[in-house]
Amino acid sequence: MKPFKLFLGERGLLGTYEITAKPNYEFVIQTVGQLRHRLLMDPVLRQPLLHLFRTVYEDDSKFPEHLKSLTPLADHVSNKTKIVAIRAQPPSDADVVEFLTDAFPDLYLKLSTFREGDITWGETISGRGAADKEEISINIQLTNLWLKVKSCECSEFYRVYWG
Repeated sequence: MKPFKLFLGERGLLGTYEITAKPNYEFVIQTVGQLRHRLLMDPVLRQPLLHLFRTVYEDDSKFPEHLKSLTPLADHVSNKTKIVAIRAQPPSDADVVEFLTDAFPDLYLKLSTFREGDITWGETISGRGAADKEEISINIQLTNLWLKVKSCECSEFYRVYWG
């Protein structure tokens, strides 16, 4: 099974380092490990992932007009045409298991700023828009808030943030 790794920073940047073994992030590592294990053990829990795989497989979006002048004519085909050329049959539960076992992405915690002009509509600097087959980047501030909530023993934190 491919091990899960947690990094602080952005992939490929100087100063990014692995924090998988750091005690501060043990809860994150254990939670991801438990989720992955439960997904592997229960086909019902894998159904949303299978639905996602099949939705991508069935996507028949046309090639974007604004990219046509920048792309060779042979690439001006729909998503479905490209996908079927790579794989003739739709994804199955076995593909989800293979993903969870052998292709599980690493997680990069990156500091994300949200200044006007940083991103354009429809793009994200973390989460879904920053994911590929090897890594997922998320905002470290979200993770740190989650860890703070988890470790907080007083109800004051809940009262202030969630009423």
